[in-house]
Formats: sequence, structure tokens, C-alpha cells
Amino acid sequence: MYAKLLPDIVREVDATDSKSADMLKMFSAVHQSIPEHISYESLAATLLTMLLSGKREGEGEAHRTATLKRLRYIIRMLATELHPGFDGCLLMEAILSFDVSGDVDDEEDKARLMFQCVTMHAAFASGTTHEGRKPRQAVRNGLAPSAIMHVRKCLAAARKTLLRWCCTDYGPRCGATTADGESSSGDDTEVGAGTPDYHSVLGPASDEEKIPSWLNTMRCLLFLEDADSPLMKKFFMSADEIEWEEELTRIRICCDHGSSLDDSMIWIIVKACGSRKHSLYPKVAIELIENLFECCSNGRSGTLEVSDPTIVWELFNLVQYSPSDPSSLRRPKEEDEDVMEEDLPR
Repeated sequence: MYAKLLPDIVREVDATDSKSADMLKMFSAVHQSIPEHISYESLAATLLTMLLSGKREGEGEAHRTATLKRLRYIIRMLATELHPGFDGCLLMEAILSFDVSGDVDDEEDKARLMFQCVTMHAAFASGTTHEGRKPRQAVRNGLAPSAIMHVRKCLAAARKTLLRWCCTDYGPRCGATTADGESSSGDDTEVGAGTPDYHSVLGPASDEEKIPSWLNTMRCLLFLEDADSPLMKKFFMSADEIEWEEELTRIRICCDHGSSLDDSMIWIIVKACGSRKHSLYPKVAIELIENLFECCSNGRSGTLEVSDPTIVWELFNLVQYSPSDPSSLRRPKEEDEDVMEEDLPR
């Protein structure tokens, strides 16, 4: 049913036809008549199918942006139609549960759809998106304490789900590529964090700092990046300034109330590292943790809510460096003996 309704809604919207309102009501009726998880899974499968088929129909960045714009618009329309019964986190989890392809770009576009689910969910939770009330006015006047607590709870759950996706799927797939574009996944015998990085996000500002594209994606997806930054706008991939301005209001809510760090988030990252296949590389884990910590520094909106002392030992183990071949760092025994003989006084 959804596979038929959603493409029809897109066509009617593109044609500015009033029939789209009837189709939205039909969607709402179907959604309310079946179990919630089945509805969101069906919706997620349809959105991802449309994403991939839309990209196959045309090539180039402009076509990719247009496809994402349509699908994000569908999510916003359906969310508004279902409100207050819309659950963006359930839809995000459903989208996350499906594999799209082996293409990193497809995974990142899937992440952009999940991002839209979270921002809509947070806007509804904050009470800033209601019919007849402009979101900008509500944000300008500030959120009520009860609304802030609700938004923070929703965002904390959503960010942990997105972080698990990064640690189990996206990070192992993309994180083995360095900022220079070179693959670092060829040496599976290397254990530990690798050589020290003196230009990390926790160090002094430096022109030499190079952030890999996967980390830029996660900074935006976890709301570690400033809402108004060019990087956030680039991640959103919209050529429509009106669409961007509307989304920016929702993103600000998420960045203001959804960038804190607690014990469970660090444990998600630490437990993803290991010897099993497709585990998270320690270097990738460290970069994620550094960026999460940096968002809790002075002048940032995040707060550090870590209290588990065992995390200190886990981080200590994580940052240890072990070369791939420790014996290569030692000189042969014969060479050592020759040096010792040469050093003897005559």
C-alpha cells in the first residue's frame, strides 16, 4: 500500500495538485489500522526503495539532491499528518535496520533521512511545531523546562541509536580511510590506537587538522557541529534556501539540547572495538570520543555526564599503541654485539 501511495504523493506534490491531501489522509488511515512497528518498517522500506530507484534514474549531484529533497519532504508531510502520533525515533530505527547497498554515498543518504526523522521528532517533542504557530517565534521565546526535559530524553535515545549504527556499520566501513584518502585497513595485525595524532580536535586549533569525511558526517548526525555551520548545511544537501531555513530552526533545537555525553555512549564505542571481523578500529573510536568530549568543553552546549570509573581503564586500554611487528623495532642480536664491541675502549 505504501509503495503505491508515496510515489503518488510525490507526483501530486510536484504537480501542486490538491489530491495529495486526500492521499495523506489515506496514509494516516492505513497507519492507524495496522501495528505501529509494521507501519514504520513498511514506510522505511518504501522510502529507501525510492531513494535507490531515484538515484538510478539519473546521475549527478543535482539529481541526488532533488531525490533527497522529495523524500525529506515526504517525511515532513507524513509527520505533520500523523502528529501527535508521529514517532520519529521508530521511523529512524526502521530506516536504520535496512541495508541499502555497499555504496558509502547511499549509507550517507540514508543517514540524511534518519536525520530528518530526528529533527522532526525533536520539534514535536519541544512543542515548537504546531499548526498556526511559527517555529521561529517559539524558539525565540525559549522552551519550557518540561519541554526541554522531554526533548533531551528523546534526543539522547536517538543519538545512542545513531552512534550504534556508526560503530557497527558506518564506522567500520568508512573509518578505515584516513583524511588523506588513503586506506588504513590493509594491516589487520596492528593492535591499538596507532601513532599519536598531535592535531586532534582536543588540541590547539591548527590548519594542519584534517577531518575525514565520515567524521564530518557523524559530527552533523550527532549534533556535535554548530547548527549554522557551512558543514551542517552541506550535510543537509539542499539547494532550496527556504527548506534550509525551516530545517535550521529544528536543527538548532537538537544542537542546543542534544549534544551531551554520558557513560552509555562511551560504552557503545568501546564495546564496538575488538578482534572480531568488521569491528571498529581503535583510531576511529578515539576520534569519535574526542569529538564527543570536545562538544562538552567551555563555550559549547553539551554537558559531561560520565561517572563510571571503569571507563578510565577502558580508555587507557583503547589508546595504547602496539606496532604491527614489535620485533622490527629491535636490532638483531648480532648487530647489538657488534655495537657493543665497537664501544669498548681499546
